[in-house]
Amino acid sequence: MPHVRTTLTSAAAIAAVGLAGAGVTGALGASSTQSPRSAPISATVDGFAAVKGQGSVRLIFPTRWTAKASKTALTVTKASDTCTYTVTAKADFVLVDRGADAQALVQAATPGTGPYVLDAGTRGTSAWRVVRRPRTDGRTELQAMRITPTGVTAGRQTPTPAGKQVYLRTTVRALDRPSDECHTGTYRESLGPAIGDALATQTYQGFIQKR
Repeated sequence: MPHVRTTLTSAAAIAAVGLAGAGVTGALGASSTQSPRSAPISATVDGFAAVKGQGSVRLIFPTRWTAKASKTALTVTKASDTCTYTVTAKADFVLVDRGADAQALVQAATPGTGPYVLDAGTRGTSAWRVVRRPRTDGRTELQAMRITPTGVTAGRQTPTPAGKQVYLRTTVRALDRPSDECHTGTYRESLGPAIGDALATQTYQGFIQKR
C-alpha cells in the first residue's frame, strides 16, 4: 500500500498517514526484523486548553523487542542476557509559535553534544533527536523526541491564538535496570539508532477539535 504524507486538520478524522523511508516501504507488518507498534496521542494540547486532540502514532521497532500498549503510552522492552532496557513512547500536541523550527525545538528539549548525541535528523518540516542523558548512578538513560508541525493554525474551526500553531510531539525514554551491565555498544550501536529509525519513519493519525 503506498504511503501518503499529510498533516492533521481541525475537527476532522484523518486517514492513515505514512512517511516512506529507506528500507521501509510496502507492508511494514510483513518485515521479519521490524514491526509497527502504536502509541496513543494524549487528548491534551500543551499550552492550549480550548481544544483537544486524539489519535495514535505508529513507531517501528525490531520484532524481537516485546511491546505493551496502554491508554497513555507504549512500552517496549529490549532484552539481552546481561542488559534490559525499558523504552516508553508517548505522544501529545503542543502549541508553539507558527512556523517554529522543529529542529530547534527538539535540540532545546534534548540537550547534548558530541558523544551524547546518538541520532538526529530532519524530514521535511519534521525533526527528531536521540541523546544519552548524563547520570551519576551508573544507569544508562536515553531521551528522544520528534516534532511534527500540523495544519492547525488560527481559524474558525479551532480558535488558535494568532501567530500560534499546533505541533505533534513524540517523546521516547529508555532506561536500563539498576543491576544490569550495559556496555556502550548496547545503546550506541543498537538502541539509539533503533529509536532514531522509529522516529524517522513515524506515522500518525488523529484529529484536533474544540472542547
